[in-house]
Amino acid sequence: MEKANIHIERRPGTVDLLRSYKVYIDGQRVGKLRESEQFVVPVQPGDHEIILKVDWASSHPVTVHVEASEEISIYCQSISNIITGLYTIVFNSKNYIQVFLH
Repeated sequence: MEKANIHIERRPGTVDLLRSYKVYIDGQRVGKLRESEQFVVPVQPGDHEIILKVDWASSHPVTVHVEASEEISIYCQSISNIITGLYTIVFNSKNYIQVFLH
């Protein structure tokens, strides 16, 4: 069976400059992203759940569907800035990182 690919990119932001986001697909850690980095993860065709984490904060789970030989692209970034960072970590930690389909 032909593989599919998930291309993941981290957009630059004002917070987390020195921290890596851990990338999980279907519960398995597949890599980490520093600011402005990107990589491609080969996966089986079908539905896959993606979560990004940094310390105790994370993204909401995002489910994507990829067909054989297809590559989908997503990007992530923190919703926080220097002013809202502490509030977001304490009261909205499961939405600290946002994930978007290209």
